[in-house]
Amino acid sequence: MRIAIIDDIKNDRVNVKNIVNEFFLDRFTKLDNMDLKIDEFENGEDFLSIFEPNYYDIIILDIYMKNITGMETARKIFNVDKSCNIIFLTTSSEHVFDSFEVKAVFYIIKPITLNKDKLFTALDYCLENLKLDTSSLDIIINKKTVNLLFSNIIYVDCERRISKFHTTKTTLVSNISLTNYSEILLSDKRFIECFRGIIINMEHVDKIENDDFILTNGEIIPISKRKKSTIKDIYFEYFLKKRGV
Repeated sequence: MRIAIIDDIKNDRVNVKNIVNEFFLDRFTKLDNMDLKIDEFENGEDFLSIFEPNYYDIIILDIYMKNITGMETARKIFNVDKSCNIIFLTTSSEHVFDSFEVKAVFYIIKPITLNKDKLFTALDYCLENLKLDTSSLDIIINKKTVNLLFSNIIYVDCERRISKFHTTKTTLVSNISLTNYSEILLSDKRFIECFRGIIINMEHVDKIENDDFILTNGEIIPISKRKKSTIKDIYFEYFLKKRGV
């Protein structure tokens, strides 16, 4: 488990590191062989100079820093590593909705010593989220079974009982109706049926514009007019819960 703490205030970095260590000591024993590595950075520039995609599992990031802000740093991280779990620390709730843009996991108000329980909750969610990335679905393609990670599925739609799985790399077509897959997909909290015959992964939603979901691959998916209010509520509740709001 690799974690980065980015904050220009040394005392805050120390407090966060202590709480993170306390969390892992509470959740794991030496028998679990938890290989925990925590790196500290006093600004976004130093972190970005060494950052590589898929290296850090969790990044705990202060929003208000000199020069490049935490939000700007998070955007640069998200542009190259959309799977990284970002936890924001801040003295203000002003940027909570901006955090949607980079799919931040949590948004915690300082001082962190008074919100230790929030950081514990955020870290618990990150561990759960990392486990979710191993969740998968077996689909039938040309009479062969193909295993798809849930995290790689952007959305699934159905036309004339043919299911199309739009993934981060390609589109896979299954001659099996979507009804045979929908129950498994919708049992995972990331997925929602936003329109008849269309199930999207909310982790791949870039934004909502009018009555459409704009996905991270640029595609536009309509939201059912009849269920518009409910679907939007589910979407916002999903991400607000992730951010601890």
